[in-house]
Amino acid sequence: METTLAWYGLEYNSREECTVKETRSRISINSEIYAKSSLLDFFTIEYKLILNSKWESISVESSAVLITDTHHVRLQKQENGHWLVNGEINHELDGCIDTDIPNTPLTNTLPIKRLNLNIGESQIIDVVYLDILFNLVRPVKQRYTRLGQNEYKYENVPNDFEAVIKVDDQGFVINYPGLFVTR
Repeated sequence: METTLAWYGLEYNSREECTVKETRSRISINSEIYAKSSLLDFFTIEYKLILNSKWESISVESSAVLITDTHHVRLQKQENGHWLVNGEINHELDGCIDTDIPNTPLTNTLPIKRLNLNIGESQIIDVVYLDILFNLVRPVKQRYTRLGQNEYKYENVPNDFEAVIKVDDQGFVINYPGLFVTR
């Protein structure tokens, strides 16, 4: 199955085109983000995610091209649960299952589909946070609470940010208030 998605990013005035290809054993996601921002001028981001059939992250390749700099990050989860960051083990990321790239709403879909929460259920998860624009990789905790059939509350833990995210019937984000909307 192949799904094509597109979003407008409101914070950086960005446009994203994303393709999700799903087979029985794995999911591959390829995306490109283009932005013209007063904060960072012009930039592009490309990322490729490989997930297993449970929507758990296996690898992430990401690059960002800014006016004055280029960043590349490769994350690879080993079978023993350790994460490699550009080929080096980073034990701070042990236990993380999902990845979060803040420049796209797509990575919110990963835990939504993986957790398959019932309405009213909530779960805190460990996530690899990859801010490719600022070349930052670190572990974070996030909470997802299913509020309704197509509505989830997302929170950073400890709670310094929260949003109510709307998804389509497949679990893909269609509205992330103040940050992303579908085209």
